[in-house]
Amino acid sequence: MINKKIKIIIFNFMIAISAISTSLSMTSCSHKNSAAAFQNKWNLFRQKVSSEIPMNIVKAIKPITWEDANATELSFEDVHIDTKLYIATLDIVRTITDNYSTAKFKIMFNEKEKYDVNAWVCTSQPVYKHQRWQIFKEEALAVKASQLLTEAKEDHFLEKFHWTYGTPSQIKWLKTDVAEFDIYGNLDNNKSESGYKGMQGTPTADEKTKTIRAIISKKGKNGAYDSDPIEADISFVTGDSYNITNWQFRKTIQKQSLAKVNSILDEQVQISIKSFSDFQKLNFAITTTDTNAIDHNYDTNKIDDLLNRNGFPRHGNPTIYIVQGGSSGVPGGTAGHKYITSKISFNFVDISSGGGYKIFLNFVYSYTNGNNGSEGGTAFNFTWIGDIKKDKH
Repeated sequence: MINKKIKIIIFNFMIAISAISTSLSMTSCSHKNSAAAFQNKWNLFRQKVSSEIPMNIVKAIKPITWEDANATELSFEDVHIDTKLYIATLDIVRTITDNYSTAKFKIMFNEKEKYDVNAWVCTSQPVYKHQRWQIFKEEALAVKASQLLTEAKEDHFLEKFHWTYGTPSQIKWLKTDVAEFDIYGNLDNNKSESGYKGMQGTPTADEKTKTIRAIISKKGKNGAYDSDPIEADISFVTGDSYNITNWQFRKTIQKQSLAKVNSILDEQVQISIKSFSDFQKLNFAITTTDTNAIDHNYDTNKIDDLLNRNGFPRHGNPTIYIVQGGSSGVPGGTAGHKYITSKISFNFVDISSGGGYKIFLNFVYSYTNGNNGSEGGTAFNFTWIGDIKKDKH
């Protein structure tokens, strides 16, 4: 009898456990299904918010003073979807020419309701801002040379840019090179000048074209061809905010600094020649009839090359050289340049014929004086114009 009662108690206990287990299992499944449904609705809500267009919100909510807005004037800014609070916020900007106003909006996710554009709330009515170009200009002018160099690297411009003259380390930017805003382009210290010459270490703004222009050079150089300047431009587009990735880069020509001009004149024009060999190590020459480029490289346009091209092979060093005149400056010119001239003649003896020849080297060096940048030579080619005459016997 007792055993029978025990069996009944155990049987009833098993039924209870089974009922509880079934109940927990049903509750767990129901919870999982509910969470999945919630997530699906939230994902759908986010998709609707992300695909919304400004005009739909403006038409539905009707912000004050925006009754006549059209789609081409409107754009989103600062869109943010909070995955913890289940709220979406954004700004709508209305741009008319250079002027713009901004309104702020918010919408809350409601699990029991489908997304509805009419559920947006205008939390801040349109506020008129300063001219958009002015803000764009201020932000662009505040850019740092290091930031532009980083952008040029990320866009792989540095890999494409190679300058013509100099040693392998001078004709391109190295990974170790540091950027500074170019300080060599302004020869007369006139900061009001537009373009390259007026930069003197700062970007410039063109109000007419709404373009910011900067030139970066290798830091620690002296204005010679090893500065490898890069021009960077960014233009304002109505409706767009300033974005550093929109800078465009191009290789440009180095215009020398006035300090570099003076050092070159001391070194190259007001020259004291100790030997022809030393002179030829630094200086290059062409004739007025040469088709070679005036700018030198390290393999062509040596003075010996000029002699050989014209049938005057050199035998030894010249026995006599005469420096004629020295240097003189001629200011002005049609393009607003200053011309510095110097003449040197070398007397060579032709051992094979017993005669000889002279080479007259004429150095005419012009540099941009800041009034006109459409022309101008470079101080860094050390190239002379040569005229060879055979001795009469």
